Amino acid sequence: MKRCLLPLLAAFALGAAACGGVSHAVRSDVAQPRSIAVLPFAGAASPTLRAAARQLLTSRLLARGYEVPETAWVDRVLSERGWLRDPERPAPTPLPIPLADVLQALGTDAVAMGTDLDESSFNILVLRRHAVGGRVAITDAQGREYWSTTHGSATLGGFLLTSG
Repeated sequence: MKRCLLPLLAAFALGAAACGGVSHAVRSDVAQPRSIAVLPFAGAASPTLRAAARQLLTSRLLARGYEVPETAWVDRVLSERGWLRDPERPAPTPLPIPLADVLQALGTDAVAMGTDLDESSFNILVLRRHAVGGRVAITDAQGREYWSTTHGSATLGGFLLTSG
């Protein structure tokens, strides 16, 4: 039985070594914003991963020429108005925030909100799987999404493929 299981496990591991998917949408009927505030990401992922994903999005928007306020300043403005309880532990989904008020307070055309950011990993015998996924949207004051994306990716590793 061991002889049959090992080749089957190895074939599965090699075939599924990296899998993922990305989908995105840009709406042409919503005006492209010039300035975007990146709000704290929400989801079940660790605070460290959520902060890293937020910083990556901020860096990407800056590189694309958008005006993006510093995340610490955004957190302070949101906290002062009671719209953010704790940037390290946001709710699993964004609080019901009046977007027009948020945009006015932040002085931006739109906000980028990350939701459902999740991370999982497990080890089974000699295999390891790590997965990350979530959704991000850039939304204007009327609640219309200019751009949105969902992403999920997973990698397999471990003794059979690589070390971990």
